[in-house]
Amino acid sequence: MKPQSVVKHGRVPVLLAVVLVMSLGFTVVLASDPALTPSALVFQSPPPMPPANDNFASAIAIRAVPYTDGASITYATTQPGEQAPANCTGSIYKTVWYAYTPANSGSFMASVPDYFYFSGFLAVWSGTELGRLTEVGCRSFWGTGRLAFRAEAGTTYYIQLGSSSGDGDQVNFRFEVTPPPQAQFGFWPSDPSTFDNIQFYDYSWDPAEMGIQSQAWDFGDGTTAQWCCPTHRFSKDGDYKVKLTVTTTDGRTGSIVQTVKVMTHDVASYRFYAPQAAQAGQTRQIVVNIKNARLPETVRVELLKSIPGGFQSIASTEQNIPVRSENRTTAVNLSYTFTDADATVGKVTFKAVVYIVNARDALPADNEAIASPTKVGR
Repeated sequence: MKPQSVVKHGRVPVLLAVVLVMSLGFTVVLASDPALTPSALVFQSPPPMPPANDNFASAIAIRAVPYTDGASITYATTQPGEQAPANCTGSIYKTVWYAYTPANSGSFMASVPDYFYFSGFLAVWSGTELGRLTEVGCRSFWGTGRLAFRAEAGTTYYIQLGSSSGDGDQVNFRFEVTPPPQAQFGFWPSDPSTFDNIQFYDYSWDPAEMGIQSQAWDFGDGTTAQWCCPTHRFSKDGDYKVKLTVTTTDGRTGSIVQTVKVMTHDVASYRFYAPQAAQAGQTRQIVVNIKNARLPETVRVELLKSIPGGFQSIASTEQNIPVRSENRTTAVNLSYTFTDADATVGKVTFKAVVYIVNARDALPADNEAIASPTKVGR
């Protein structure tokens, strides 16, 4: 029979039709119509094929890291005897497998970056036979799409990527060396002195989300500490290179070094002179002596006088105070004109308060002084 006669009469020989559609991968269903016209042939698509790494024995071997793969588990299956990871999910519906044998021991991480679109899990197993595998670790995607684990050189590890709800999807699978933890720390006060017990805080984090297991501190002055949030006091002013090293639960480490500048600012109101007696309308000098044995400072001195119920500010001045030896002071001179109101009360008590400008006084308790009362008459 010639091909053109088939077209002319509108009929397809059964054998030719079967050969044609079978070669295209379709299923042929013959209708009962004895005329066997083309409309009597029903074509059905073949069932979707599962992914190549659907079975444990067909796990894709990861030859080098980093490794990425577009993992489709829409038509994946589970095998008889396939284990569900006990520590993160109780059920498995569709799984695919990967295998990796490291040449060197270390920490590795499997991840699904777009996990929030997919309800699934990652699990790592050791062993050689399905049904007798040992769970190394697992992670449900409810919390994260990452799973890090410690691997020993020469041991083959099997990574199971699966759906825990029956959903299927195309996801991106990634396998790499686990990144190190990011060490960070802070301290308080931020302007420490030799009088401060500095509180250190560990702000480190692990991008693999395995967690920080331990901290080691080196304060740069020959002392160390071994826990999360120690306190430390430096004996001398200076710049100290403080180093924090953190270690994760799977043995990765990360470090950071920060300079802690220790500067002790401290001045004191040492001697305070006010006149023993004065008259209303009279202007008299008041002297505040300031002790400063550490750093040159700009100091503001505020003068207050007593009023019923407390003190009232009456004058202030700023002055550069140089460093002097322990027994020497710097005088700051102020003046006050006594009033009739002072004479009515009969006396005035003066108070001086000393402030360091643009720095924190390490020992502020000695920054105030109160003079003996001045008798005021008319």
